[in-house]
Amino acid sequence: MHVMAMPEGWRRLALADLPRERWRNGAGWTRPVASAEADGETLWRVSLAEISQAAPFSRFEGLDRTAVLVAGGPVHLHSP
Repeated sequence: MHVMAMPEGWRRLALADLPRERWRNGAGWTRPVASAEADGETLWRVSLAEISQAAPFSRFEGLDRTAVLVAGGPVHLHSP
């Protein structure tokens, strides 16, 4: 097995070492991986989410969101 070296400035993260935060709507959890802020506003964020139950999709005004299913599923999104 060949293992590539990590790029300079990068480090490996263990999922268990990332803080777990409850979603605002209480229907899941998120573990922030990386983010950038300026003037108190989030510019971008990468996080891993755990969906616990069906619930409305939370809006974050001014932010574009991209969701990628990593494991489990299926996930169904419905538009009103």
